[in-house]
Amino acid sequence: VLLTREPVEHEAQIRQIVRYDELRWRIEEFHKAWKRGVGIERQRLQCTENLERMRVITAFVAVRLLPLRESLRHTAEPETSTTCTTVLTTEPWQVLWLTNQGRRPPQAPPSLRWACLAIAKLGGFTDTQRTGRPGWDTLWHGWVRLQERIEGVRLAKK
Repeated sequence: VLLTREPVEHEAQIRQIVRYDELRWRIEEFHKAWKRGVGIERQRLQCTENLERMRVITAFVAVRLLPLRESLRHTAEPETSTTCTTVLTTEPWQVLWLTNQGRRPPQAPPSLRWACLAIAKLGGFTDTQRTGRPGWDTLWHGWVRLQERIEGVRLAKK
């Protein structure tokens, strides 16, 4: 049962309201990524302009982390169904592969699920509780470490 104040006269309106409710949970997950993972609330900036800049930058990172964590929710989907290129470009996933696997990356990009767990592993995820789902803090720390490694590769190429 879904309670709403929206007018419901046609089946199309019912479907639209249900869709809004489904999206609400994704918005909640975004806020968790933004607050807990990226840490927007930990920023202690005094200037309004600086705070606004930081919110925009961290919102971008939270949007990038969201599909990673969502990929773990669909455990029944095969490993190859969604590739990590939906979130990572070629260089980042190859750096992640080298870091995680210690050998040359394959020709085809790995799954989004693999990328999420590899980034979480960089952040210290060990799955001691056997949930298979890293927290936002772990994903954020892994993301920062991946960015550092990508920057190291770029500097080494120069």
